[in-house]
Amino acid sequence: MRHPAPLQPSTATPAVSVVVVTWNGWHFLPGCLDALAAQSFRDFEVVLVDNGSVDGSVEQVRQRYSWVRLIENRENLGFAVANNQALEHCRSRFIALLNNDTRVDPGWLAALVDALERHPNAAGASGTIVSLDEPTRVIFTTPKVDPRSARAIWVEQPAPLCRVDGLSGSCALLRRAVIDRLGLFDPAYWAYFEETDWCARALIAGWDLLYVPEAVVAHKERGSTTADFLLYQITRNRLRFALKNFDRSALPRFALHYAYDLARTLARHLRDGRPRDNLLVARAVAWNLRHLPATLAARRRDLARIPPPRRSYNRSLPLRDRSSDGCGGLRPPLALVPSPPRSTEP
Repeated sequence: MRHPAPLQPSTATPAVSVVVVTWNGWHFLPGCLDALAAQSFRDFEVVLVDNGSVDGSVEQVRQRYSWVRLIENRENLGFAVANNQALEHCRSRFIALLNNDTRVDPGWLAALVDALERHPNAAGASGTIVSLDEPTRVIFTTPKVDPRSARAIWVEQPAPLCRVDGLSGSCALLRRAVIDRLGLFDPAYWAYFEETDWCARALIAGWDLLYVPEAVVAHKERGSTTADFLLYQITRNRLRFALKNFDRSALPRFALHYAYDLARTLARHLRDGRPRDNLLVARAVAWNLRHLPATLAARRRDLARIPPPRRSYNRSLPLRDRSSDGCGGLRPPLALVPSPPRSTEP
């Protein structure tokens, strides 16, 4: 694939560092990296963290993409740890997180950078996700977290630029100054909810999170995971996320919602002849019981990074009063984000 101005290694610190984590994902990487090389915004670098791949990813990247900075791990350390490794090596003003099973539109990075430049109180932004197999089909737009159950609400309906409850870690742009204040991703999550956990810290600290509709990325649905892995990680990490970030007054109601969801999930697995899935659910809950002291210690650690006054997480969710309309959208409709009158940081 030819590009008129291919990226070249530079000794200067770029405005953006794009971090891509991969594990045996060479079949996705050419599409991902070629799309990055075609970005209209040029002041960026790409940092690829390889989590112990055995499919020749490292050798192929060295040979075909000499402008990519490589960090090699001998084993799979997980998504959160791998991203943290890259963040420790990047000093750019903005950090972009991008899954390896994606292809970004040429204006993706420009749209995200422009949004953060125009909204200085925004800690980060993410955009519109379409299907890699069906690029005309929108699969995710505005991230929403249910303030009662900690469930992630999957919203597909197009929306204007707006404040949201979180960011998609598959294609987000973060402000480096906020990372320095709030800390890196919590490595205990391994994968899933690590970006939502970081976003919770940002909201508690008084920052905004933005959805930018013009920043379009095509993503392979479940391209880098399995159903078993997804079930275990989501069940485990949703509970840990609430224990770490929900207001204390919101935890009893969350416990009821979580128990109800568990009962329905276990019953459905039995009805569908999937008893092995119930073992995964039991393992996920047992993990949280064993690690409860560590989770509570992490809650205290992360809150200590945020100087008072701290905002309530559950009451600070911008979409807390909106519900699903049953068709991939939210009710009531989302409002435009006005230009901020000041640039005061919390």
